[in-house]
Amino acid sequence: MPWTSAYNALFTEALIDQLLAIIYRDMQAALDFISGSPGSLPSFAEYELAEMAIHQFPVLLLTPDSEVFDINMSSVVAQTPIRITGGVAVAHQKPNMVARLLQRYLRAVYLVIRTSVERTQAADFYAPLALPPGVDKDVSAGLVEGSLKLIWIESLAYGELKRRPDSTFMRTAYFSLLAEMNEK
Repeated sequence: MPWTSAYNALFTEALIDQLLAIIYRDMQAALDFISGSPGSLPSFAEYELAEMAIHQFPVLLLTPDSEVFDINMSSVVAQTPIRITGGVAVAHQKPNMVARLLQRYLRAVYLVIRTSVERTQAADFYAPLALPPGVDKDVSAGLVEGSLKLIWIESLAYGELKRRPDSTFMRTAYFSLLAEMNEK
């Protein structure tokens, strides 16, 4: 008899795709809100799924960190806490401006995620959405309806300021995102 899976759980890939798509769609509006001057802060130049050399700034990184499975979970539904590490990197000629930009971009990411959960009752997470260029897919599949139970940015951690070979300064900040999903 050919093998067939007893489960359809998507793990982190589908959730990260949805987050990338939502941020890609809403980031410019969030930056315009924060700056008060539409277009004065450009959206992310790169969206990455893996830590790698940065070619253009600003950059957003979303990568899986951990997923924990409960040994007592039912055979029908797996409730899994998922941790995703996000990162934002910015660069500028002036160190003080790097600090300001990093805080603004992190605030925009936070606002996009929280607004998507609260204003739309998470409906954005269930619909197929356009993905940013360069992530090896054009459209996200959407999560299984009702599977997302929680999504929350738990913490932010700011890295140190670094001088780049082109004499600009850059700084990266990371955020820990917690999600909880029920999957079959």
